[in-house]
Amino acid sequence: PQSPSIRGVRRRPSVQILFQPRALLALGLWLTIAAAQAVPWPAGEKLIYRATWQGMLAGQLQLEAQPLERGWSFKGRMTPQGVGALLGYNLELDSQVGEDLLLTRYRKLLTEPFKGQTRLDVALGQGGLEALITYPNGARAGWRDPTRQALDDLSVIYYLRVHPEVQTVRLVQFPRVIEGRLESLGKDRAGLWGYRFVQGEVVVEVWYRHDLERTPVRIVYGRDLGRVEASLVEPPRDR
Repeated sequence: PQSPSIRGVRRRPSVQILFQPRALLALGLWLTIAAAQAVPWPAGEKLIYRATWQGMLAGQLQLEAQPLERGWSFKGRMTPQGVGALLGYNLELDSQVGEDLLLTRYRKLLTEPFKGQTRLDVALGQGGLEALITYPNGARAGWRDPTRQALDDLSVIYYLRVHPEVQTVRLVQFPRVIEGRLESLGKDRAGLWGYRFVQGEVVVEVWYRHDLERTPVRIVYGRDLGRVEASLVEPPRDR
């Protein structure tokens, strides 16, 4: 089914404005601000998380959202600490989405202990999604998928802040695009609302505040020995 798009306010400029360069510049700026205001997070939002593996400190994860002319740029950066630094674990995510918050470009760099770095590059073309995988030994492989409506490990976190009602999602992973049901976990004791996507070894679980911004407070990737959990580090309150 067609995913709902972001709802924003649109105004039709007058003919006089169309012929004024300064007015055009102002109009472009206004449209960018309007697009940013159509989502519950502010432009430039940065969220810091404490990441753990098997209950041990693995690093600090930072998520950042910046508006584009038509869409958003999301970045996720892991700074290894504790067992993460000891074992050599690292993660970098770069996601670009359109106004509908669906993937247009994605890059994932995953460094795993005793294995090395695997890279995934995905771009949306006229025929759908095209991916290039670079393995730790330098070998390359790729795949194509005709879908034009997909998310990734990072953009899905933001998409659910706008569309908590969605029931099925497609996620870009290393071997292919996988599709599955999104499970609503309801409310926990802390008042957070949770959602979980499970397909084989792929697990993405996010818990949000039940407020206007729907801030993601807890994020879980993977299962069993591959499970990494990230908890939001709350900024100190002004006294």
